[in-house]
Amino acid sequence: MFQFKISKLPDFFEVELLNRLVRAMGASKIEPIIEMNISVLTIDEILSTSGQEVDLSEVQFKDDGTFLYHGRRVILHIRDIKAYNDQLMLPRFHLSNCKTLQAMWAKKRSERYVVSTRHDGQFRINISKDEGHTWLNQESYLDVCKNCLSELNWNNYSHSKEKSRIFSEFKLESFFEKYPNAPVTLTPLHTDISAPLNDYTRDFNEISLKYRESKNWCCELCSADLSHKELKRYLHVHHVNSIKSDNSLHNLQALCISCHAAQDSHSHLGFSPDFHEYHRITQSLSKKLSDINLSTSSANVGDVRDFSSVEDFVRKFSIRTENYCDNGGNFWVYVKQGQHPEVDSKLDSLGFKYKAERGWWSK
Repeated sequence: MFQFKISKLPDFFEVELLNRLVRAMGASKIEPIIEMNISVLTIDEILSTSGQEVDLSEVQFKDDGTFLYHGRRVILHIRDIKAYNDQLMLPRFHLSNCKTLQAMWAKKRSERYVVSTRHDGQFRINISKDEGHTWLNQESYLDVCKNCLSELNWNNYSHSKEKSRIFSEFKLESFFEKYPNAPVTLTPLHTDISAPLNDYTRDFNEISLKYRESKNWCCELCSADLSHKELKRYLHVHHVNSIKSDNSLHNLQALCISCHAAQDSHSHLGFSPDFHEYHRITQSLSKKLSDINLSTSSANVGDVRDFSSVEDFVRKFSIRTENYCDNGGNFWVYVKQGQHPEVDSKLDSLGFKYKAERGWWSK
């Protein structure tokens, strides 16, 4: 049986520099009192305690929708969590290949996850409340992903009118009773404790500046021009696969704070003061430009497309919109295709185009 063994420490008395220092100090060597017996951790112990950080290629998908990690039925959770504006939003753990994970894995974000076989609902996570400057490793209770319950149709969750009750009463013990494990072992790479933190590199500020400059300070999604010195702060650099230490060019994207907040797992940006200030500025600028256009010539009024009717229509569905037309961008309706067929049909008839994982847009 393969096992994970704690690495052997080097013999420091073989280091000549240290020996010279010991002789200069007149110190004497103290022999060890006892021989240490180094403990051995099996993969079962790792999965049932701290968990194991994994890559998507190491996870298998069963026909029943659950995950296998080298023969073991496992659940997944995110390890590194940051608080924004003093708000800490704990993630949920996953039981199956639900639509949430499918969307994240399509963007190569599986590296953020840790697999485990714990039955008690507690998960070891790293929490930062100061933008990643310091991290606290602790065990916390996490809730199950509702999309996973729907994917597995747990206790008829998909069709039940008591979804809240089924969600609140979910127990991992029952899950592992229904989906038991198989006896297989392996040699793990590292646990979620020893793995490097999902944090920005020390030179990221410099990389971010150069990347935004290379994009002429324009948002790569809505084309908003933020090159004015007072607006540059509202252009962020987004890591597409969510691995903050991966600064390769294909993984970077310059986004205005509004487009950044619309990305998966970035809704917290919508609570930031910068987000609200950016919208105040853009709305004010939009009004000024609109007043200028109206006062220039009444004949030109028809050249500026009015999206107010669209805004009124989608507001009934609590759907968010953004108008970047005055900045040379597009008018966006942030809703996934198929979520509201009535909205899809309406926007399509008006000539809107759909961008996957983003929403409907028009000039």
